[in-house]
Amino acid sequence: MTIYTVKNLEASTSKEDQQKLTKALKGLSGVKEITLAPERKELSLKHEGQAPSFDSVKNACSTAGFQIENQK
Repeated sequence: MTIYTVKNLEASTSKEDQQKLTKALKGLSGVKEITLAPERKELSLKHEGQAPSFDSVKNACSTAGFQIENQK
């Protein structure tokens, strides 16, 4: 599992925007499960095989209107 900090993911983020983010991340190769934790400004990805690159996760988040800060 890989965990990322998402600058603009908050408890007040709408369910629609959270679904948009989840949908964008599901398009990444090898991603099996996505968990959002808005109260901690985090998302976690469970993946099969090699984890998606930071840049590919960053691009997917950006497409959905979110900014990741770093990988934990």
